Amino acid sequence: MADLDTEDVRKIHAEVNQIVNQRFLLTTLAVTVFGVVAAWMLPRDSAKSEIDTYYSLIGAELLLVLLFLLYCASIALRNVLRTATSYLVVFEVSAWERRASAFRSDGDYSAYTKIQSIVFMALGLLDAVFFAMSSAFVPPSFQLVCALLLLAAYWLLIWGMGWRGWWDREKALLARWKKLRDDELAPTLKAPEPPA
Repeated sequence: MADLDTEDVRKIHAEVNQIVNQRFLLTTLAVTVFGVVAAWMLPRDSAKSEIDTYYSLIGAELLLVLLFLLYCASIALRNVLRTATSYLVVFEVSAWERRASAFRSDGDYSAYTKIQSIVFMALGLLDAVFFAMSSAFVPPSFQLVCALLLLAAYWLLIWGMGWRGWWDREKALLARWKKLRDDELAPTLKAPEPPA
């Protein structure tokens, strides 16, 4: 039984490492996508037509949406990661994860998610610079207002998920694993039936 538990823990740790790597790859993909789209949005010549300007505006908006979707994928992976690590905490098979969970709970913890949030917010800011350069030649319009609102929503959501813990499921996952553990232990904890 102990060998099986050791293998389970080893498997869970391998999955945790894989998810951390996947989150890093998503950030790398976001930087790459930003570079490709930014190169596409830059004007090829000094005479920029109104159509080119609108394509650049649409490109900036679509880039922001794509960056946000990549960030959401990373947050979803963080929740998968927390499913595994909270299991290790609740079933007391990893002292490191138990201590790390307690360390994260004080709220002043800066690691993968906050660093990744900074990268995504910086990409959003650079996208806004490209957007501003493109819109400098266009009179204020409904599309310009929508794009600015989209940018504000992007920053707010990333800030909320990165610093305020929006959509962080760690506490809920700990509670679910504790309930499962308690449900499994309940039959063994019952008092023996008195003899008839």
